[in-house]
Parts: sequence; C-alpha cells; structure tokens
Amino acid sequence: MGKKDVQTIDYLKAKHRFADMFNAVLFQGNQIVKPEQLEDVDKEINAPWIQDGTRVIRDNIQKWHQDTLYTILVIENQEMIDYHMVIRVMLAEALEYHRQWKELSKRHKQDKDLIGGHEFISGMKKEDRFTPVVTLVVYLGEDKWDASRDLWGMLQMNEKMKHLVNNYQLKIFDYHDIDDFSNFHSELKQLFQFMRYSSNEHDLKKLIAEHSEEYYNVDIDTIHMITTLTNASDIVEQFFIDEGKADRDMCKGLEEWAATERAEGRAEILEKVNELNIILVETGRLDDLVKAAKDSAFQNQLFEEFGLSKA
Repeated sequence: MGKKDVQTIDYLKAKHRFADMFNAVLFQGNQIVKPEQLEDVDKEINAPWIQDGTRVIRDNIQKWHQDTLYTILVIENQEMIDYHMVIRVMLAEALEYHRQWKELSKRHKQDKDLIGGHEFISGMKKEDRFTPVVTLVVYLGEDKWDASRDLWGMLQMNEKMKHLVNNYQLKIFDYHDIDDFSNFHSELKQLFQFMRYSSNEHDLKKLIAEHSEEYYNVDIDTIHMITTLTNASDIVEQFFIDEGKADRDMCKGLEEWAATERAEGRAEILEKVNELNIILVETGRLDDLVKAAKDSAFQNQLFEEFGLSKA
C-alpha cells in the first residue's frame, strides 16, 4: 500500500467525512448516517478475510448503529481503474457474510441448540439473520471511470439470458460524474470540487473566485489531500505554501486570487458587451441596444444570437 493510499484511507476514516460520503452518494445529501452513530469495527471484521487462499483487505470499515440494529459500512478507495472491481466487491461482501455464518455456527455448536437435520446441516436456525454489508467505492483517479458498474456488463450473454443471472450493482462515486457537489456538507465538497476542475486552470480559478469564502476555512488535512490527489500543487502553493503560517495569510492569498479572477471576469464581460453594442449599432438595431442595457435576460439572448459568450 503506497503513501497516497494510506493518506486517503486516514483522511476518509474521520467519522464526519465517512458519514458525509455515504449521505452524499447514497442518500442524496440527506443526513441519514450520523457521525455519532459510527463505531470502529471489531478486529475480526477489520482483519483480512481469507477463503480458499484469497486475501481480501477492506480500506475503511465502520459499524453504523440504528437503534438495536447495525450495518457494516465499507469505503473502498480506488485510484486506478480496476476492470474487475465488481467481482472484487462481490467477493469481499460474500466473505464477510461467510465469516458471520462461521461465527454464528460456532456459537450454535457451543450452545448445542440446533434441532433437527436441517439446522444441523445449515449450521444455523431458520430465524437467524446476518448483518448487512454496504460497500461504496470511492474512485479518485485522474481518468473518468470506464469499467463496468454491474455484473451484467462483465458477462458475455444475450438479452434472453439476463433474467437468469442476478445482476450485482456496484455503488461507486466518481467525481468526474458530478457538476453539483451541494450534497456534501463537509470539506469533501471543497476537495472534490477542486479535483473536478484541477485539470483546467481557468475553470479552477473561476471555481475558487466564486467560492473563495468556503476555501478560506478549509482544514490543513484537506489541503494535503488536494495536493496529494491533484496535479495542481503549484496553484495550491500560492495560498497554502506553509501550514505554519497564520490563517490570515492563507486567506489573504485566496482573497487576492479571487479578486484578480473577478476583475478579469468583469473585463471579459465588458469586452463582450462592447462587441455586442458595436454589432447592434452597425446593424441598425438601436432599439435592441437600449432594451439590452435595461434587460439582462434579453442581453443574454442577443449574446447567443450572435455567438458571443458572456462568461
């Protein structure tokens, strides 16, 4: 496991981020999983699960308590596209259910409470139930995820066969798929936004100019993750060069950058407005010129009509 993997695992292990990850991706931003409901797993769950020589290690695991019930929540960090990820997750979940069954069967054997041939051969009672396992793959690679997201996508079969094969669906988050990160309520929002636009310096500067206040208060762990997971370290260093500096120094850097970007944006808009005005004058559309000066919606229509971009 590389240094980057360890940093990512440790970063997402924080309970408020772990909960936010599940809430944002699986519950549409609703605060269903609470940090205080999460508990570090027992050693037997967190240890590698071995079955027929296969060694499976999960990245981040938490017990999610809901009244008298609990669910095992798993985050699998992935920085490379793995074309057999569906099978990996299926296997890991199956091994956990098998581990639970072995523990259950062992208790029944000790208690000698299994009755009849069906219970003996099953190693469990009909009313026994297992703890559900939910795995979320968090993909943090540079390229958009293009591997299959379900079992059917990995199988050679025609439409007639589909109803015969159970289709395992992969739960996966890929920041490339997201334009609106408002479902996140922690610093994960700033992290994934930055990653989403880090390959385009213009878009990245625009992002921070528009959300500069949010980035003022970003924590140092998130700054480290941004630097680790993106190729924008030179841009980050303009504002977060020395974590020992006072927060006001980092805020000042962001403020100066945001102010510059806003000024450049205003200059660009002014240039487009002037270009539009010249076109309207030359084509004799003076009434439209006056209307556009009073009505921004109409002005935007004219921008589109003449192939101009306001931003």
